[in-house]
Amino acid sequence: MSFCRSILLLSLFLGLMITFSPNSQAAEHFTIAIQPLGKVDSKLIEHVKHEIQKVYKGELIVLSPVPLPKEAYYAPRNRYRAEKLALLFDGQSKQYSKIVVITDKDISTTKADIIDWGIFGYSLLGRRPAIVSTFRLAKAGKGKRFYERLAKLVYHELGHTFGVDHCPNVGCYMQDVKGKIAVVDNWKSFCSTCQNLLSKQLK
Repeated sequence: MSFCRSILLLSLFLGLMITFSPNSQAAEHFTIAIQPLGKVDSKLIEHVKHEIQKVYKGELIVLSPVPLPKEAYYAPRNRYRAEKLALLFDGQSKQYSKIVVITDKDISTTKADIIDWGIFGYSLLGRRPAIVSTFRLAKAGKGKRFYERLAKLVYHELGHTFGVDHCPNVGCYMQDVKGKIAVVDNWKSFCSTCQNLLSKQLK
């Protein structure tokens, strides 16, 4: 085999390796969109963007605000049904790998025998949308702690979209909040088990 032909075959082989590598250009097309829902402070959106970049690698896109959908409104409690919001954005936002929906309105879902349970956030396990509400966070306090809590909830809900379920380890970002802000305050990081699960998905 001639030297030139050997070089050509080697180049083709390396080209195929790059094409199918998890770190190739295809991986760079992973996108996370941030969708303000209703009137959301731009400073808050920038904070969310900054925090996502710390943990979840990929291209980040901030979308223009959209109005809250009437079909998700739950009039008896002046809330929005989180599962309806999640299904709506899962169906409409297929051009993005993940979408983080931020709203200052109260959201709720059904939990066991409680038809309308107020929540901080909601995600469909292994799907695209993560819904985060600042309504209850704002009631619990403003300032630095508010932003710290918001970041943790975004980590948590995005974790669910990557297929990571609730974790029994105290202090893990994926621990079930159970409606208690004190649990959020106690979150410190992803435990090693959840971090490994997340790392596999991010690859």
